[in-house]
Amino acid sequence: MRHRAELSDIYWGDRLWVSKDPLGELEQAGDRAWLVLSHPEQHQAMELVIAVPLTSVDRGWKTHVRMNADTDGTPEVAVCEQVRAMPVQVVRGVDSAPYSDRLVERVHTVLKTLTAPRRSAMPDRGI
Repeated sequence: MRHRAELSDIYWGDRLWVSKDPLGELEQAGDRAWLVLSHPEQHQAMELVIAVPLTSVDRGWKTHVRMNADTDGTPEVAVCEQVRAMPVQVVRGVDSAPYSDRLVERVHTVLKTLTAPRRSAMPDRGI
C-alpha cells in the first residue's frame, strides 16, 4: 500500500483503504478496501471520492462484481449497491496496482443498470 499526499493522485480504478466509523448496521468499522469510481478533477474540486466497498464474501448477486475472477484465491467483490461519496480525508492509503479498466467498466455497467429509469414503470408526468 502506498500513501498519497495529493488529491490528484487518487485515480479511477484504484483500491483505497479507508478507516471510518460505521454508517449503519451493515457497514463494517475499521479499515476497509474501496474501489474508486471518480476522477482526480472531482477529488480536487469537491474533496470527495466516489467509491464502492470491496468484500471477500461472494454472494453471487447481480449487483456484485468479482474483481479477481481469474484467480482461485479469496474472492474480492465490488458491492455496487453500496456506492458512496466520502471525504478524501478518510483515505488512509492506496494500493500500488489499480484494477483493470475492463473490471471497473463492469462495475459501471451494474451501476447504470441500478440507476437507469424504468420508463414503463414511471407515471406520465406530462413533461
